[in-house]
Amino acid sequence: MTQSREITPPPNGPAEPRQRNSWAVVLTAGLISFLVMLEINVVHVALPVIQQELGTTQGVTQWVAVGYLLPAVILVLPCGRWLDQIDRRAAYAFAVGGFGLTSLAAGAAPGIEALITARVLQGVFASMIFAMAPALAALAVRADAHGRAMSVIATMGPLGAITGPSLGGFLLDTIGWRAAFLVVVPVCAVVLPIGLRTIPATDKAFRLPDREWLLAAGLIAVSVGAVLGGISLAPTRGAAWVLLSLLAVPALVLWHRLGTNRPVLDLLRTREISVATLAIVTGSLGYAMLAFIVPFFLLQVLGTSAAVAGLTVLAYPLAMAVFAPVGGTLADRWAPGPVALVGALLVAASVLLVQPLDSDWTPADLAWRLAVGGAGTALFGGPAQAMAMRAAPRALAATAAGALQSGRMLGFTLGPAAATAVWAASDHSVAGMRNALTTALVIATLTAVVLAVGLWLAARRTRPAVAPAVANPIEVMPEKALD
Repeated sequence: MTQSREITPPPNGPAEPRQRNSWAVVLTAGLISFLVMLEINVVHVALPVIQQELGTTQGVTQWVAVGYLLPAVILVLPCGRWLDQIDRRAAYAFAVGGFGLTSLAAGAAPGIEALITARVLQGVFASMIFAMAPALAALAVRADAHGRAMSVIATMGPLGAITGPSLGGFLLDTIGWRAAFLVVVPVCAVVLPIGLRTIPATDKAFRLPDREWLLAAGLIAVSVGAVLGGISLAPTRGAAWVLLSLLAVPALVLWHRLGTNRPVLDLLRTREISVATLAIVTGSLGYAMLAFIVPFFLLQVLGTSAAVAGLTVLAYPLAMAVFAPVGGTLADRWAPGPVALVGALLVAASVLLVQPLDSDWTPADLAWRLAVGGAGTALFGGPAQAMAMRAAPRALAATAAGALQSGRMLGFTLGPAAATAVWAASDHSVAGMRNALTTALVIATLTAVVLAVGLWLAARRTRPAVAPAVANPIEVMPEKALD
């Protein structure tokens, strides 16, 4: 949205030296983002084999996937607040080391109970990494490089999610289902010492979360569970089940009143952060609905093979990979807000192009339309995060990142449930697929509207010629604070 204010050096002395950008930290943060997103989807294709080999039921086996995702969604925001209060390097070692060990435990699990337990713990450590990675990247570079740094995070994470099914299928065919968990262990062993060498230590001690933190996490769990339950149960048990989502209201009210959440609320009152967070929620929701419907159209309507369907949807992440550096560079040279808006408009255009779902299309017809969305996501994701992280003070970097990642994970989680609900309302017909994409188009358009309104409000605000000294902790930090 708006760029950092120019801070005039004091007349009685030179400005402090500028911080050097540490791209090794940024790349490390991007890689761990890739790993935690990879583990969301890499196991899906292996679930039938796990069910058969471990002798369990489909209902129990699904918790191998859900057990990882729920902690990752619920704990991201509380983890961001906690990570700001402890030593950064120790937190990195705890999160990455714990993620590697629980991945090893999942791969070596002797039975379904041990596997589900390991996956839940893996999800807990993943939630720490989700909140940590954007903060590490933002603190590793100067403000004028935030766009490029955030584009690395915003690209590597979704690439991991999209790569998951393809890699999972390959590992299942060549090695076995345990490799879906073990594949990340050697990577964790490599990135752990890299991070310990490149991430500076602070004077903060490492300590575990307190009771109030656990209470905040519990209230978020109730809220997310109520919303997901209402949306998921409504298609099969009746629209009245949507009312279950109302249980989230009292839980959120109680969460709002917890004193430990005051910094989070203060951050969300900052225009840049609130606009970016809302845009990321809606953008992730619209993308997740699109990503859910398209494979069904390819397999059930066009009658393609699973391999062709996989290659077709790869057009989206490939376009993301190509255009992510462009988005980051433009955000740093121009401004993150306008670049994010252009990206959101491209994503909406992509959904509009895909929405007809013509049965005469070829996979190539669908692929180029998806590529437009991939390019838009690349231009949107990194700049939107950069817009928020530029407005967050150093002391609350992980809290801000946790808010952004919580919104992203919420959108990714609600997307398939929302698409299923709309699709099921038309008896899972092709018309129902189109209706789901129409809903996704409305949501994608809303993302662009949110960003446009934010830019308009920023343009209306009168800026002082010289930034006054303000005690408000949510002011944009000068670059020297990043040293």
